[in-house]
Amino acid sequence: MGRGKSNHKGRRRQFTGAPEEEDAAKKAARERWEQEHGEDEDESEEEEESREDVMDSFRKRPTKDVKVDQYGIPITDSEEESSEDEDEVRKETAKSSAAEKGDDGERQMTRREREEVEKEAEKRRYEKLHAAGKTEEARADLARLAIIRKEREEQRKKKEQLAARKAAREGR
Repeated sequence: MGRGKSNHKGRRRQFTGAPEEEDAAKKAARERWEQEHGEDEDESEEEEESREDVMDSFRKRPTKDVKVDQYGIPITDSEEESSEDEDEVRKETAKSSAAEKGDDGERQMTRREREEVEKEAEKRRYEKLHAAGKTEEARADLARLAIIRKEREEQRKKKEQLAARKAAREGR
């Protein structure tokens, strides 16, 4: 029983009270809590004063001795040590990349990098040959252009002949 969908019929309905009643209940609960736990205003004032003292001491620091990171945040001594550690890590990675270099001190390329460079070189060579008209594609393009030039020249001659005939007829 009760394994399928269940509907909500027959269940107890919950109604919310008026907003004024809810606010009054919350206020009374808050007052009871404050009486039980005894919130002191003096403590919060002391916390604010201590925060102000810290901020004042921070503002009064000499600016020449304070090191600042790339975002303008002052660096503490412990952070300086960590930045030195980062420098050491960078040196180690530089050493490891030096290990990847060949005998002549130049870094060996990966297969992908080498293929990419070869592809670019092949593309440049093909473009140079194409511009010189030595590729099959360039020869086909030049042949097509020659045919188009020939057709346009014939059309231009026909127009000139028609214009000359028209002028001859009007001149009679």
